[in-house]
Amino acid sequence: MLLSSIQIQGFKSFADKTTLKFGRGITAVVGPNGSGKSNISDAVRWVLGEQSTKSLRGQSMEDVIFGGTDTRRPHGFCEVTLNIDNADRTLNFDNDFVSITRRFYRSHESEYLINNVSVRLKDVHELFMDTGLGRDGYSMIGQGKIDNIISTKSDERRDIFEEASGISKYRYRKTEAERKLTAAEDNLLRLKDIMDELEARVGPLYEQSQKAEKFLELAESKKQLEIGLWLYTLNNSKDALRAQESKIAAAQLQYKEIENALSDFDVQSEKNTAEFTRITADIENERGEIASANEEIVKIEGEISVIRNDIQHNNETIERLNNEKVQLDSSDSAARTEIENKRNSAEEKKGVIAELNSKLNELESQLTGLLSDSESISRKIEEQIKQINLLSVKSSDRRVEMTTSNTSIEEITSRSGIVKDLIAQNELEKQSLQNDFDETKVLLDKIEDNILSYTNSINGYELRLKNRNETVDELTAKANELHLDIESKKRRVQILTELENSMEGFSHAVKTIMTQSDSGILRGIHGPISKLITVDKKYTVAIETALGNAIQNIIVDS
Repeated sequence: MLLSSIQIQGFKSFADKTTLKFGRGITAVVGPNGSGKSNISDAVRWVLGEQSTKSLRGQSMEDVIFGGTDTRRPHGFCEVTLNIDNADRTLNFDNDFVSITRRFYRSHESEYLINNVSVRLKDVHELFMDTGLGRDGYSMIGQGKIDNIISTKSDERRDIFEEASGISKYRYRKTEAERKLTAAEDNLLRLKDIMDELEARVGPLYEQSQKAEKFLELAESKKQLEIGLWLYTLNNSKDALRAQESKIAAAQLQYKEIENALSDFDVQSEKNTAEFTRITADIENERGEIASANEEIVKIEGEISVIRNDIQHNNETIERLNNEKVQLDSSDSAARTEIENKRNSAEEKKGVIAELNSKLNELESQLTGLLSDSESISRKIEEQIKQINLLSVKSSDRRVEMTTSNTSIEEITSRSGIVKDLIAQNELEKQSLQNDFDETKVLLDKIEDNILSYTNSINGYELRLKNRNETVDELTAKANELHLDIESKKRRVQILTELENSMEGFSHAVKTIMTQSDSGILRGIHGPISKLITVDKKYTVAIETALGNAIQNIIVDS
């Protein structure tokens, strides 16, 4: 056994990872005080399992970790690895090279490794026992160690001598064996106490075990009965399932028919809706036309009222004009008579005037001849002149009256022609309005009949739609009920199938064999009797009773 090297990192003054190699012979480390020479021996002692901080010249185990300087940060852990050449197999380890590593963290966690394999501190102690390299070995003699050995007690010196003589390993094994023997004696004493306690319970426990065995038998019987019941229920469920499936098929067929009918109904409903929309639009149009016709009727009635008033007014005017015409005719005849009289009178007056003129001429001649006649002749002349002037005024008035009468006759004749034309025109317009009124009344009656017919059709469609909706709701509720029944039957079938697949009610051994058979581990397995035989429904109970527990027997090739 040869110490080949030491790797130190973060241990005390070794901040950087440092490797110290050792050859054959003596290796000396020389340096001034405080240079860290003793830290090397402390590192060797520490990696071999030293637990005393006083031996490591520290106050706590954290002191072995590099604490840092003004220019370097402190380390979080320290690690020391001891590499040993074990070609001669001095160490009880099957490898030519052995590396012992110890790692310590500031969190007080510690690790021990042998060839990078995590081990216990005890394993490290046992590895170096009787080699002089243990934590209590004599191979590492530090400063003042010899004085301590000489001045120590005889018992403590004895440990060093035993280590040097190679008997410490056996002493350790003896101590370990004695410790194990003591622990075994304690365990035996504890077991004896337990046995004494349990012996007092044997009698009641025996009775309980008998009850337990009886319970197991009854539980097995119960399980068999439950299996039979389940099989019976399963068969009944299969029959019920077949019946339900036929019902489901019929219901599905009926459902399809209902769906087809619903589709046809939806198509017809859409058509009815479109027709209803069209009819509604037509009704709205008719209502608009009716409103327009009503407005036109009101307008025409207003115009008729106006025309009637005009006709009445014109009739009154015609009557008045007729009365005036009659009056004018009567006055005209009177005027004509008067004109004739006036003309006759004028002729007479002309004759008179002629006579008077002749007399005037005579009188003028007489006046000329009688200028110097008396005052009586002058008065006669003045009276004759006054009469002549009066007759001239009357003649002028008669001429004015005759001209006025002629003008009135012409005006009345013209107005009579205008009134006759207006009456004829009003009669034609009245006839046209009467025809329009009759046509509008016929159209209004027809529109009212159409509205009544469309209203009755709409009510009929609404009633049919309501009946169809009620039918659809009933069929939908029935279909939902059938779906729920189907789902319930499916769930029951699924549960029964799962129970059958999981071999519920079979013993653990039968389940294990069938599982291995299904996975291919066991071959030549056909299955339990209950899955291989078929029995009429009326014989199932008898067969189950006859077979009993044998119903779980497994059929194999040979």
